[in-house]
Amino acid sequence: MEPGTVMPLGRDALLAGLHANIRKVIERFVEDHLDVAIFESFKAINYRVKEMSSLDLDGSKLMDATLNVTNPKIRFADLSSQTGKDVQQGLHFLFKGAVQAFRNPDAHEQFRLLDEEEG
Repeated sequence: MEPGTVMPLGRDALLAGLHANIRKVIERFVEDHLDVAIFESFKAINYRVKEMSSLDLDGSKLMDATLNVTNPKIRFADLSSQTGKDVQQGLHFLFKGAVQAFRNPDAHEQFRLLDEEEG
């Protein structure tokens, strides 16, 4: 390996860093059904955020109400600084976008397997 080259983490190392609930979901499906693992993971994330916030919302509305910068139910950073606000807003957008892009299409339409390019 050339100097300065970063060796990617193996699958086991990547899975070990995930929340236990997400790791359980992924481990069930990742070998044969990556698309199902992704979908089920985002369902688990949605459920965990709902559980932590005690809100009866779902999907992007849940992420907006829970992770916003002005009155978050789940706080990722110190909101007294601009850096903290940026971190909070970035994670809010990241979670909201991920739920909309990966969970919502299959939650509201018939599930389809990923094609060669997507998976």
